[in-house]
Amino acid sequence: MFIIIREDRGEFVVLNRYISDLMMRAHSLYLHVSLAILAMSCANGQSLPSCQSLPSEFISHSEALSKVTSASWAFKDRCDSQCCSSSFIQALDYFSCDGKDGYLLVQMQGRKYLYKGIPKEIWTSLKSSESKGSFYNDMIKGNIKYILRASN
Repeated sequence: MFIIIREDRGEFVVLNRYISDLMMRAHSLYLHVSLAILAMSCANGQSLPSCQSLPSEFISHSEALSKVTSASWAFKDRCDSQCCSSSFIQALDYFSCDGKDGYLLVQMQGRKYLYKGIPKEIWTSLKSSESKGSFYNDMIKGNIKYILRASN
């Protein structure tokens, strides 16, 4: 058994060699697990479908939701219950292929509304607004046509 003494900010730290070995093994394990998770996230070695390969129209809400949420995006952002703090809106997701326009997924009252062609500026304003519900009612609902709506 070794004892390692090193200086750390002017203080001498004594490390047991066993603890030092455990720390190195934990770091190595972390790297291996991270690589395994990354490998598993690509289904059967295939990368996620590109957002550019999405169809212009969808057959069903479940198809649209599945394809939009599983595609690879240049910009992807989420505002969940901690961010929203709204009794009306449960969560918001934004997906953009070009960083300018994208899809907005609004989850509220047991329903999911999917909008297409939402400018990133609208997303930024919605996300930073004090009242997500009021912003949605004033700026999106009735002004931008949703492409699909369905119950959970």
